[in-house]
Amino acid sequence: MDADEHAMGSRRTPRPALGLVTHQVGGASAWWLGAAEVAQHAGVDLFIFNAGNINVEGMFADELPSSIHHLIGPSRLDSLILVQWWPTRQVFERFYRRFYSPLPVVNLHRHYEGFPGISVDNGGGTTAALRHLIEEHGWRRLVFIRGLPDNPSAQARYQAYIETLNVYGIPFDEALVVPGDFSSPAGVQAIHILLDERGLRPGRDFEAIVASNDYMALAAMEELQRRGFDIPLDVAVVGFDDVAASAMVTPPLTTVRMPNYEMGRLAAEKALALMRGEAVADATIPGALVVRQSCGCFVSPLAEIGELAAPSAAVPAGPPENQRASALAALQGAVGLAGQCLRPGWAEALLDAFAADIAGPPAASRFLQVLYAILQRWHQNGYDAVNLGRVLLFIIRHFMNPTVSGDLPRRRAEEVWQQAMAFVAEVGHQMQTAQQRRSAYSDQLRTIGEQLTSTFDIEQLLDRIAQELPHLHIPACYIALYEEGTSVREQVRLVFACNAQGRNPLGVEGRRFEARRLLPDELLATEQPATRVVVPLYFQKTALGFALFEVGPEQGEVYEILGRQLSSALMGVLLVQRQEQAQRDAETERQRAQAALRDLLTTRSITDRVRQAPDTEAILRVTLELLGQALGATTAVARLGTREQLLEAGAGAESN
Repeated sequence: MDADEHAMGSRRTPRPALGLVTHQVGGASAWWLGAAEVAQHAGVDLFIFNAGNINVEGMFADELPSSIHHLIGPSRLDSLILVQWWPTRQVFERFYRRFYSPLPVVNLHRHYEGFPGISVDNGGGTTAALRHLIEEHGWRRLVFIRGLPDNPSAQARYQAYIETLNVYGIPFDEALVVPGDFSSPAGVQAIHILLDERGLRPGRDFEAIVASNDYMALAAMEELQRRGFDIPLDVAVVGFDDVAASAMVTPPLTTVRMPNYEMGRLAAEKALALMRGEAVADATIPGALVVRQSCGCFVSPLAEIGELAAPSAAVPAGPPENQRASALAALQGAVGLAGQCLRPGWAEALLDAFAADIAGPPAASRFLQVLYAILQRWHQNGYDAVNLGRVLLFIIRHFMNPTVSGDLPRRRAEEVWQQAMAFVAEVGHQMQTAQQRRSAYSDQLRTIGEQLTSTFDIEQLLDRIAQELPHLHIPACYIALYEEGTSVREQVRLVFACNAQGRNPLGVEGRRFEARRLLPDELLATEQPATRVVVPLYFQKTALGFALFEVGPEQGEVYEILGRQLSSALMGVLLVQRQEQAQRDAETERQRAQAALRDLLTTRSITDRVRQAPDTEAILRVTLELLGQALGATTAVARLGTREQLLEAGAGAESN
């Protein structure tokens, strides 16, 4: 252990730490947001590693400059959640033995004996989508775009396709099944196979396309539209996952929503249980069918809400407590899985706030406060907050009439309800505005990137980063670079640290420490548990180090973009530094060579030999021979100039 590392000490972090290793911080925001909430409540730090995908070969960290698996281990962490698409159990076990062991591990989307796993009900979600197409639309000619054959999620979805066809007595047609690999190009290729190779036509030979994931579904839909087909008029398209783009295309994609937030929460709970030495079992969470226009459903959201709110006559008769229980059950049942990201007791709090506002003064707004907290959580977790909010309000109005007596309370209840409906619409407008602000935020990130990559002095670069962090609402940032000469990336030097205490808190910049410790202990001794994102810093085939961001914005893409920008800027600075150093070295060598030549040509022995030379060529031979002895013949010729310069130097010595 060197002096710097000893100064840091080998103390454990002030509190337990949970790690979450994901293939993509941006695409996995819901996973780590769910895990972060559990970790925060439990008083545990959370480190989120943007580790990239594991390819089929399962390359190791020292083979990929972008990988940071070598940073993950028991030096800093106590338990681990893995959101990785392991191609095989063998690859997972290789990684575990080399990097993670002996940490307790929870796998998402993979179930391996001895390692608890949490997954979505792939078969159930696919069956729900197929049943909708068959029962609601009457379609029976259903194309299926598969995923990779060795992917367990893809296999479960394909098996559900076969079983559902059998349940409904629909003959299996191999011509309607096309290969895929979960990528967008596979969706385009699927349309090429169906239309160009097999000669099938939408509407005539098949009525709907069910893809194993959204990326293939979206690409297939775009390719069909490019070829002049209308969706869903000519053919319906359904996906799986509910990625962000699914709700933004035209028409919006009907899909199965992955319960990512719930999976992140449950994974964190199980990882903390493993940390305590408790036994943990596997779990499967159902997905939710999200019906949009790409399947052919064009129903007003308010019409759907009206169906949820049954006529008043259906309200069970009985005392108010029974009606309250019915209202709670209706609220919880109407939102389904979307209720899992809300705080416990949310429905009770909503009804209590509504009753309090009815009984309170006209200016009371507790109900809107509770409602806004619910809408905000839904929005943060990717749900349609406005539509779900209206569902809640219609259910409350449905149960309101039998439970509110008297003209004045009824008028007050109606007023509170109308205000809430207008409030939900206003919140929807705010969310749209926030989306526009996020677009402006992206522009700001782009501008910052341009500024960083145009700075070629390391101190100016680090100062610029410190200036921009508050504008990005990022509480803290740390940059550690690998020490030169350590090919296995075991040691790093902290070149930048900026947090609430300012730049270079506790004088930690310049500190050298073991890479797996992620940060010096004193920087982790915060009053409250923190969530930090770890992103690799690399440029092409060169691994530079890593950056840690304390989470501010909940959009994971921010940290991925900043990581790429910092990588480019740092590489530019390093290249300029190397070039300047090479120039300084060359100038030093040139001056040394000139001095050596001058010394050689002014010594008496050299002068005597030069004077004895019969001609100019002989002078040159003598000079080169002596230079070769002192400097090395090859480098002497290369570094000290041309033949003419040597002749000139020799002639000058002869004249002396």
